[in-house]
Amino acid sequence: MAHGIHIGYSSILTLQETIAAIALIKVELLKRFTKEFNLLEVDFPLICSEETGFNDDFRITERPVDFDIQPSGIVGEVLQSPNKWRRYAVKKYGIQENEGLLTFSNVLRRDIKQSDVNAVNFTEIGFDKLLGKNVFSFDLIHATVEKVWECLGAIEKILIKKYDKLTEKFDKHFNWIAHNELEKSMRLLTYQERLNKYTRENGATVLYGLEEIIQDGILVPNESQDTFDWKLYAKIFVYNFYQEKAICIGYCGVTVDKEVLQKQTTITKETNKIKTKFDAMIATNELPVTLSFGIYKSQLDLYLLEKQHISEVISSVWEDDFMEYAEKNEIQVL
Repeated sequence: MAHGIHIGYSSILTLQETIAAIALIKVELLKRFTKEFNLLEVDFPLICSEETGFNDDFRITERPVDFDIQPSGIVGEVLQSPNKWRRYAVKKYGIQENEGLLTFSNVLRRDIKQSDVNAVNFTEIGFDKLLGKNVFSFDLIHATVEKVWECLGAIEKILIKKYDKLTEKFDKHFNWIAHNELEKSMRLLTYQERLNKYTRENGATVLYGLEEIIQDGILVPNESQDTFDWKLYAKIFVYNFYQEKAICIGYCGVTVDKEVLQKQTTITKETNKIKTKFDAMIATNELPVTLSFGIYKSQLDLYLLEKQHISEVISSVWEDDFMEYAEKNEIQVL
């Protein structure tokens, strides 16, 4: 195996079929999310100004791509995540209760380590929905993931009907497990090894309970303190048998309010972030709390289309030795 690709591997779909299938998944996701969750689809901006604080540095572990804009000299940043901007847009666009905003974003994160499951750029389809404050609970997270799971299962059936060489992978049920429970059951394994073993043996998994492990002093994974309430946040993992590893295909959470921001900022000791426009609006209760959901579409495409390398579902920049290997072994790099 080289570059995460098995010897003798060839794509089930042709290059043109792959491109058409990627587009089909996008159309179906946008259509079904819009209808199921009562959403307004809006264009996601490529850049923001540095002072807004709309970018996410994932607890100072990732650097945004920035540049000066002439003639003003404003520092512009390529947005690394849609979450903060989308929450701000819910207020700006006058979204009412039980309504929300849906975005398709092409995200660039320069400090991601490229691999067979990650490129520095990837696509995400997500939404923020405005709800009554009293409904925010873990039951809401559970119900939202259930609805999305039904959408994904229906989309898979459409794909299989059109491309009958693909196999059914979405079970009707999936597992929920807390971070600390997963760790206790496999203490000698790394975080990724635990996910690999658990999802391989149990199927699709929703991982929650981030607050407990961060309060214990463990700051991995690098989830920012000013985006989601760690108590009400979960990530969705599936086991990709074609790559022999667990991959994250999405998340669901509730955004922070003033009290949660103060609490989580104290834990991470990042009080300097309160100076940004975004965090100042949270600290003064100017931004509404939202239900936020996202599908990492590039990873979902990888899974649904039974690919062995992320380069087969999104165009990016790769090192020469990988490109030479791909050409020699007829890997369909986009």
